[in-house]
Amino acid sequence: MKLQYLAIYKEEAQKTIQASKSPYDWEVEARLYYRRHPEEFAATQPTTQALGPVKAPTTRPYADVAQNVLAAVVKPQVDKLMFDVQGKILSALQTDWRAFTQSSSGSYPTYTYLNNLANDIKAHYGMTVYATDMDRDFLSEKELGALLTISSANNGRQEFAPYAIQMAGTYLAGADKSSASAKAQLMQPSVPITDPISGNVFVFRLTAARQAQPTPGLAEASVKIESDLRNRAAYDMARLAADPLVVAAKAGTLPAAAIAMNKSMWTTSSFSNSFGEAPAYLGTEITLSPGGEKDFVEQAFEMLAHYDPDKNVHPVRVIEVPQDGKLYVVRLSKLTPRWNSSNFFAMQMQVSGGLQAEQMQKLRSGWLDYDGVVQRLDYKPETSSKDSSS
Repeated sequence: MKLQYLAIYKEEAQKTIQASKSPYDWEVEARLYYRRHPEEFAATQPTTQALGPVKAPTTRPYADVAQNVLAAVVKPQVDKLMFDVQGKILSALQTDWRAFTQSSSGSYPTYTYLNNLANDIKAHYGMTVYATDMDRDFLSEKELGALLTISSANNGRQEFAPYAIQMAGTYLAGADKSSASAKAQLMQPSVPITDPISGNVFVFRLTAARQAQPTPGLAEASVKIESDLRNRAAYDMARLAADPLVVAAKAGTLPAAAIAMNKSMWTTSSFSNSFGEAPAYLGTEITLSPGGEKDFVEQAFEMLAHYDPDKNVHPVRVIEVPQDGKLYVVRLSKLTPRWNSSNFFAMQMQVSGGLQAEQMQKLRSGWLDYDGVVQRLDYKPETSSKDSSS
């Protein structure tokens, strides 16, 4: 079978929620939670007690449990965002699927539809949802079970692979598999499936299904093996061909070397690595899959580790995108800040405010924190007459 799916990653929900408030605001919420729920952060009592009445557990210092407190504050909001996003996706898929069953027209069966739905979620909730297309090859149940990202997810009764096989079986049991209604039935969205460990949620739909095929004969298998070996050899040759281009790029003679080797050379559009804000646009010449594009951008930004305005203004590296069968020799040509004359002061204030809030948070937790003051001043509260007489 072939399929497509949307992935709702809990890590993305966590990042979205944490970015919704400043560090200072999260600190305030965390401290309020700490004061209102002291029983959740009780100190562990020693195994042996001194003679006399046993005191109730005391609350651990905030500095010791700050991360746990913040997690307790953030978790319900992350869970709600996951629930809301999941509900929005299911509602849209079910509505558009029903419309597709009635008219057999529209964009619903296309992969573009899933990408647009993911973009709508980003615009509405500020959270990135990833669309994945597995529509190139037919996958067996074993191959479905080997998809690490989604294989552990289940619908409460079945794991992903058996569940997908069952959905395909319903379609394959029909007499007419080529009709529009059969195609629509095949593409019905699944119920949400959840990875019990990560909490990630997936919704998939099948795009094609066929009966299990007999094991290919030696001649057929050899064609596939030969094709794979040729592709691997071609990629290895591309790696070797990249070496003189790397040398030329470092020497500043990449255009001439590219022409001599009959290679094309392009200058990309300016792009950033802020995937959550907008997809990177590399220009029309570089065409990659969404995953390949992300890998390209991440490897490109790794060059900044070697950027030096005095000694190495144009760092060079080889960017590999093996999943797309492509390899690039790249040279940093220009580094442009995200601010300009019109937004410089606004961004300066934003960055300064963020740094100030971070410094204030560290000052409060590390210097003005009650426990820190007590320890630093060796403060001991006076014993009241009531306490002294008890």
